[in-house]
Amino acid sequence: MLTALLLALPIPQAPFDTTISVRPETRLEVTASAGTIDVKVWDRDAVRIVARPQRRSQVRAVLDGAVLDVRARTPTGGIDVVDYEITVPRKMNLTLGRHDVDITVHGTEGSVDAIVTSGKIVIEGGRGAVSVRSFQGPITVRGARATVKAESTMGQLTLTDIVGDVDATSNSHHVTLQNVDSRNLRASSIAGVVRFSGPLHEDGRYTLTSHSGSVFLKSPPPINATIDIATVGGAFSSALPHTVTHRTRTGIFVARFGNGGAQVTMESFTGGLVVEALTPQQPM
Repeated sequence: MLTALLLALPIPQAPFDTTISVRPETRLEVTASAGTIDVKVWDRDAVRIVARPQRRSQVRAVLDGAVLDVRARTPTGGIDVVDYEITVPRKMNLTLGRHDVDITVHGTEGSVDAIVTSGKIVIEGGRGAVSVRSFQGPITVRGARATVKAESTMGQLTLTDIVGDVDATSNSHHVTLQNVDSRNLRASSIAGVVRFSGPLHEDGRYTLTSHSGSVFLKSPPPINATIDIATVGGAFSSALPHTVTHRTRTGIFVARFGNGGAQVTMESFTGGLVVEALTPQQPM
């Protein structure tokens, strides 16, 4: 009986630990069925991979041309479960994810492409382009200086301190864009609340929509924008001076603030639409 019990217990696996020299143009690609991927940066032309495999997963890292491919497999072809801790050159481009994986990236200055079925994604930094997608997990992006595309079918999106074009969509949860400096921005949700705070550039275009949630826009004064308002069961409100033009229905009209420079669309079928000015005491 004791022998049978011992055989049933999981056998501890030794960590996989290797450091590989790379060129500046090398991209890291990590594919995982389940587990975690935690990426940090350093100022070396090398990638250190520390992996803690489970379920007899076998990790391999292969440098093929300009791609460092990291993945695992099991002898039976089943689900590989691995926790990765990876340190990369600060400007290395990253492609991460696959299925049930939590992804965290700290302070990168490269591009990031992260996709998971379930699991959370947290990206700090990012340059050039950041593309993140999760079917049912939350997504957080902080401090990117990049074009950001974020999508979660069932999870919440939170984008903070972003400079660049933004496209953020969540079907069933809230979308929060805080201190986002963009000239081309789209944020949408079906069932959640959409919140945007940041400057409205006079040459910028901003689209904020929700089907059944409210939409909030906060910007530092003076606000100079032409806002295309559309709601059926909701209402528009703003304490700021503005004029209403081109009214076609009770909830469908154009509101002009200041010189009307920025082009803004705010839409919700049943939720409220609110425009406010940020005070100096308020964080964006």
